[in-house]
Amino acid sequence: MTAHPEPWTARFRLPPSGQQALDGQLAALEQPPGLADAIGHLLERAQEAGVAPAWLAEPAAARALVRIGYAAPFLLRRLAARPHALAAQAGAEGESGGGGVLAGLGAAAGLLPFPPDAAPELDEGELMRRMRGWKYDNFARLTALALLGRHDTRLTCALLSQVADGLIRLAWRHAFAGLAAGYGLPRTAAGALAGGTVIAMGKLGAGELNYASDIDLIFIHEGDDTPCRRLAAAPAVPGALGEDDTVWWARWEQLHAGGASAGEPGTYSSAEFHQRLARQVVRLLGAETGEGIGFRVDVDLRPQGRSGLLAPSLAFLRDYYLVHGREWERTAMLKARPVGGSPALGERFRELIRPFVYRRYLDYSALEGIAIVKHDINRTHRAALARNLKLGEGGIRENEFFVQALQLLYGGRKPELQVSSHGAAVERLVAAGIVAAQDGATQLADYWLLREVENRVQMVGEVQTQDLPEDPAERLRVLHDFAPGFRERLPQALARLEQARARTGERFRQLFAGMGEQELPEAEQWQDAVRRRLPEDRQPEAFARIDAMLNRLMQSRMGERCVAKVARLLTRAELYGTGTEPAFPRWLDFMEQIGNRNSIFTLIAGNPSIVGWISTIFREGGIHAQRLIRHPEFLESYFSLASAGPESFGERFAALLETARDDEEFILEVQVARSQALIQILTEYLNHPERRRHRALLAELADATVDVCTRYAWRTMVRRFGLPAGARDEAAVHGFAVLGLGKLGSRELHFASDLDLVFLYREDGSTAGGRSHNEFYTKLAQRLGTLLTAPSQFGFLYELDQRLRPFGNKGVLAPSLGAYREFLPLADVWSFQAFTRIRPLCGDAALAGALIGDIGRAWRTRSLGRGQIAGAVREMLGRLVEAQAPRPRDRGRVIPLKFAIGGMIGFEFLRQAHFLIERSAEGDWTPPPDHDTIRQLEPAYAALGDLDERLAFYVGGYRHEAAPEHFERLAAIRNRWSYTAVREATERLAGEIERCFAAFANSTR
Repeated sequence: MTAHPEPWTARFRLPPSGQQALDGQLAALEQPPGLADAIGHLLERAQEAGVAPAWLAEPAAARALVRIGYAAPFLLRRLAARPHALAAQAGAEGESGGGGVLAGLGAAAGLLPFPPDAAPELDEGELMRRMRGWKYDNFARLTALALLGRHDTRLTCALLSQVADGLIRLAWRHAFAGLAAGYGLPRTAAGALAGGTVIAMGKLGAGELNYASDIDLIFIHEGDDTPCRRLAAAPAVPGALGEDDTVWWARWEQLHAGGASAGEPGTYSSAEFHQRLARQVVRLLGAETGEGIGFRVDVDLRPQGRSGLLAPSLAFLRDYYLVHGREWERTAMLKARPVGGSPALGERFRELIRPFVYRRYLDYSALEGIAIVKHDINRTHRAALARNLKLGEGGIRENEFFVQALQLLYGGRKPELQVSSHGAAVERLVAAGIVAAQDGATQLADYWLLREVENRVQMVGEVQTQDLPEDPAERLRVLHDFAPGFRERLPQALARLEQARARTGERFRQLFAGMGEQELPEAEQWQDAVRRRLPEDRQPEAFARIDAMLNRLMQSRMGERCVAKVARLLTRAELYGTGTEPAFPRWLDFMEQIGNRNSIFTLIAGNPSIVGWISTIFREGGIHAQRLIRHPEFLESYFSLASAGPESFGERFAALLETARDDEEFILEVQVARSQALIQILTEYLNHPERRRHRALLAELADATVDVCTRYAWRTMVRRFGLPAGARDEAAVHGFAVLGLGKLGSRELHFASDLDLVFLYREDGSTAGGRSHNEFYTKLAQRLGTLLTAPSQFGFLYELDQRLRPFGNKGVLAPSLGAYREFLPLADVWSFQAFTRIRPLCGDAALAGALIGDIGRAWRTRSLGRGQIAGAVREMLGRLVEAQAPRPRDRGRVIPLKFAIGGMIGFEFLRQAHFLIERSAEGDWTPPPDHDTIRQLEPAYAALGDLDERLAFYVGGYRHEAAPEHFERLAAIRNRWSYTAVREATERLAGEIERCFAAFANSTR
């Protein structure tokens, strides 16, 4: 055969347009050696088969033929072996399915139809022949469209995946029908049809298959030891490729339900049925025949790899991923996608693995797991990676790992990121604001450029390789754009490739900086740190605890990773700092509590600033450090807490109303959210105690907590007893209000403060369920109190103090507004004192406002003189101070900071007396401007509050009393306060308060 195409016009009767297109394309490629001969051979085979060359009349078909022959010579050989595929109409054997593979290349994307309409009726050999013919016909068509520039790489990979999906589906259906006919239908112990499904992993799972990739599959089923049941008669179950899986599987379920499988027990159990089914599918796809190969199948991603069952049950998978699932398996499962069999089972599998793959917290262990996998690749294949488009630096795998890490990191909180496609994942990361729009566009462009070259490398010989050829002619082949003069542009094409890899590599390094490349520190490193930084007398106990902890870790799952991080952590200087209390013993408690939770150690290792933050809490946080030690998982919300403001408390808590499934989960979730917020506020306090901003934050937190618990209790009561009269729905609390007194009411909460709450409802009536309002709202208040005080592993939310309640500790829990109106004219001065700090918290705002208005009006009608008011408040102060006086053995030694005339309660009573005096004749029920003397005394009061609050951090069973030993033992106290100065300050404050009470009592209007 001549290498020049001109004789083909006469010899093969080529259309002139086709001849011109062939000439032009061969010229653009500079007449590659052997290409004309290969095309001539194909035309000769077509002529021998009686296939007219009319299909070459379309210039696009002629150009595609040359480009296929140059870029994908193996496909040209496949076409020469099956010349009927080139015909514009079906050939004698009907193999082309009604259209030539190179016909209509300008048409919309889509696959050629699969020839057989009833695959189960074909024998296995004929099925495999047709499967392979259909695959290569489509590969030729898709290759032509890609090489002509009609399809971009993303669409090409998606359509290649559809080819694989179709063959998998066909193989699975054929195998299932054949086994069912021979051995009966698989059944569960409950008598249901035991379904199975195929899960695509890797690039097939993503719908982005390589040109010559193998396909990663996992077979699962819901069978057990129950024997199959033979079919009464062989059913006609169509296996058409285009039929929907749901429809196809429903046919089998209908047959089973209709008694078609009511025969004798079969040879196999349902579990054995599915093992054989999986083996047969692998053979149908992967066996190499004279017609080629379907797809090479890799099943090593299944649990336990090659040593595990080829087709594990769903029950086994549930236990496996819960107990034994490893970090790399989480990454692999990002791409999991059901592609055949029972759709319902496929969806149950996806639901099963979702909590294993995606964590509800920011999952920094995902970064480390991916970094270590990449490190292992580099270590194993470093010498061979320079030309590797996939595994090399800046290659396809690093691009994918970057995106997968962000999916694992944020996907638990952002379900929209839970997609298997790489392209879709990048687009959603951009939409979520995690990746900048320009960065995302560049990342995808770089990715698809590398994937395009990878496809070109693989389409030369259908060989699974990702190496860029070293031979110049082969490099030209895999990078050629089919325009004249490309040889001179080759350096620019190579430069674009390297630039894409450089950008990808830089992104990867920035995200994974410091992870995966560090080796396990030598034992001497952390041991030396302990010896240098701990006092000698504390070292033996420390070494004994550390050795025991490391030994436990080494025997656990993920233990080796944890040991490496513990060893590195022990070298950090911050662990050994000493403030009010030494940090190191608490660090050991903390690490022991973390155990083998590698994700927490990874978070600490990847964010060095956390170590200093934790150490501050351990040195200065006193009893509150135990909250973090007992629950190190709170660290997983470190960044969200650090960036959140108080305005987010309500939003965070409100979301729990929609997610909690029952009371226990609601209480637990609220307690977790509150505990995390307390750590955030504790950080604010320890860093800036002088601001006193934490007290308002604590009040905001209490408001949010009470509000969400009130709304939850309201929903519960409405569902039990029906809506109260006048209420519209269960979404908004109606006719019920919660108000705060004491430090909650004045927004001056301390960390150890309890909550003074009062409840009321609007008016009597009945609910839709026939219960009185009194019963409904009383139970609502009781339910709210239960939610706030219920114990769990996180303690309880708040302690409630009922002593300030207007009706007394044993009075009505939730009075009506009418009951308050009857009570207020008879209330003593003490009750109105408590009301001076009343504040609406949640519920019916109008109702709360009505009560506060009634309080002001009732007080003004009392007509008490200034002296009477001052005297009554001073008398109550004296009684309270006497009742709370220090124990006899401590009198004269301790300083009462709260319950003393010169203590906090004395100042508060003085301010309340001023409030009552100023509001006794006129004005609303709001705090009046402070008296000049009160303003002068306020700094001394604030300083006592600061000391009292800090002492509560460190003193067990604290009684609001400062003892000399506190100033000697506690650095946080000693460095800021003096015992003598505090005693003198309280004595001065007592004198000033007494003088002010006397002035109030003796003054006239």
